[in-house]
Amino acid sequence: MNALLLTSHQKARFFQQLDAVLHERTEDAAVGAGRGVEEEIDGEEDREMHRGRIFELQRKRAAATAEKGKNSKRKHNTTANGESLQESKSAGLLQGAKVHIVPIGPDVSRKRVKIWQDMVARLGGIAVGGHGSEQHSEQQRRRDMHPVANHDKSSSSLVNWDDVKIVVASAQLDYEKVKSYYQCDLFPPREDVKAYSPEWLMHLVREKKFPDQDTFEWSHAKQEIEQNMKHQRELEEAQAAAVREQEDEGDESEPETEIKHAPPVNIDMDKIRREEEELQIQKDKLVKERTPIFFQNNPGFKPIVNDDDERSLKAESFVCQKSSNPLKELIKYLHAERDIWREYMYKKVVSSLKAMRTRVRSARDLQGLWWAKGRLREKVVELLETGKLAKLEAKKVNPRLKSLVEMSRIWGVGPATAAKFYNMGFKTLDELRKNGDSVLSNQQKIGFKHYDDFLKKIPRAEVTQIEKTVVDEVHRLIPNATAVACGSYRRGKLVSENCDVLVTDLDNEESDILPELLHRLHASGFITDDLTHVPEHRVGRCASYMGVCRVSTDLPHRRLDIRIYPRACFGFAMLYFTGSDHFNRSMRLFARKKGWNLSDRNLMPVDRVNGKEICKGDTVVCTSEVDVFIALDLEYKDPQERNCFDIRFLDEDKPNANKE
Repeated sequence: MNALLLTSHQKARFFQQLDAVLHERTEDAAVGAGRGVEEEIDGEEDREMHRGRIFELQRKRAAATAEKGKNSKRKHNTTANGESLQESKSAGLLQGAKVHIVPIGPDVSRKRVKIWQDMVARLGGIAVGGHGSEQHSEQQRRRDMHPVANHDKSSSSLVNWDDVKIVVASAQLDYEKVKSYYQCDLFPPREDVKAYSPEWLMHLVREKKFPDQDTFEWSHAKQEIEQNMKHQRELEEAQAAAVREQEDEGDESEPETEIKHAPPVNIDMDKIRREEEELQIQKDKLVKERTPIFFQNNPGFKPIVNDDDERSLKAESFVCQKSSNPLKELIKYLHAERDIWREYMYKKVVSSLKAMRTRVRSARDLQGLWWAKGRLREKVVELLETGKLAKLEAKKVNPRLKSLVEMSRIWGVGPATAAKFYNMGFKTLDELRKNGDSVLSNQQKIGFKHYDDFLKKIPRAEVTQIEKTVVDEVHRLIPNATAVACGSYRRGKLVSENCDVLVTDLDNEESDILPELLHRLHASGFITDDLTHVPEHRVGRCASYMGVCRVSTDLPHRRLDIRIYPRACFGFAMLYFTGSDHFNRSMRLFARKKGWNLSDRNLMPVDRVNGKEICKGDTVVCTSEVDVFIALDLEYKDPQERNCFDIRFLDEDKPNANKE
């Protein structure tokens, strides 16, 4: 017991050592936070507030540790001196300098201003006009969007320019707007006031020294942003021109006025109605054939949905709207920023818009939708009124975000890996291509090699050729096997991102043909690269392969997935890999609410205890995907009807559906 007791001297020595360790970790955390701010500063506002609290906490810890270091300086002279020098190296960069943060700009928010003010304090500077800017920046930013007449002298009275030595302003801030905001003829109002972009502060925090060049000067950064915006506009105009050229099937020499005044296309509604009736007849016939087979395979099975809980599901026509395209583009940037929650919410918005039965033309059309409130509603209304999103435009001209999006398009490189490459110094794709061999994996190198090809959509005719090549080789090995291309191709889409082929042996419980199948496809030159290695196949297990193929030398390389599933799982796998993602999530949610678990391999009853699923019965036998609809007591949907369909009937849009 005595060995566990500490004397007062030992206790004092222990706490001194603990203080030293905490101080060292605080320094490392401060450096890491600086890099984190650089990496995520273009993220959303809630994450910025979180980082702002981290900065404030680190500043307080550093101050408290410095005070303790003075008291223990005699015993820790070397360590204390070393640490204090390191601290002062960054804290003294702006020692006593008065810095003003401009609180307006398309990419500026109150929380972002607060973060920059905290960074100024960490660097030893003094934020001038901080209180007024923090308290009124949102109102001022809104006023700034209106004519100059709405401004008053209060905006300029926030800052005493005689005290200011440095100004930090967004590079995306319009020069005329900032002059109007401060009611001055020049900005900055005095020649001896230096103006920088926010990246300048991040450089000081990260590097602990002033930059060698004037890259971060506000005028220089603004010029670079304007060049990026100009390049982006030219690129969009070129893409739009290319699309118009492809869509123009008439005589190119025909004047534009003739195209504008061309007679409207006559739509044969009777033909469309006949096709819908024929499709419904085929669906009814298929379900009628499969129903007795399903109940024969599942004797005594009771429908999952009770009579009092049934939902009337009718075949609907859905309008996929062009207005959702900017939202999809915004989702890509949110994905690159690893803003998972907002990415998910915007995906839900896009799915909801696609599933609406009428085209959205005004804010009134959004009434009753569960998400149509707050900022989500504001973004859609802005898109309807202006045709673009200011938030998206600001992200598109951000050099760092642009690089992250481009890098994350490399196969095998996700947002986190792209951010890691960027922080390692690879600022562009060209830099990563020239000097990134040591950091890229073999799969990523293959993805980089076929970067441009993988970004090209695959025409439906080419997917048919890829499917035929794989299916023919499968039938040479197993004549009675079933092999079919799934994904967007099976849903009737005109283009696809990759080809996903599902294979099963109808005569045996499972198949082990994948190794031999790949050997043959390699030997014929059809498969050119392997993105995954095939593991040893075990009985009852599924096997998957991802690789690169090419139909002919004059066509691009394409992504190919081959999946081998046991016969018992084929119906579930066919449903799952046909998609769409939104359709699959809806069906899984529907089954979950009824106490079942639906996956790509089975449908079984489960109990959920403390977030864990406990199986309480055997899986339902579904040898066809139609059987899954029968088991769930849902109307069968043809693959072409699964692009914009929600099994929950889109509760938020149900009142509109009932009116029809």
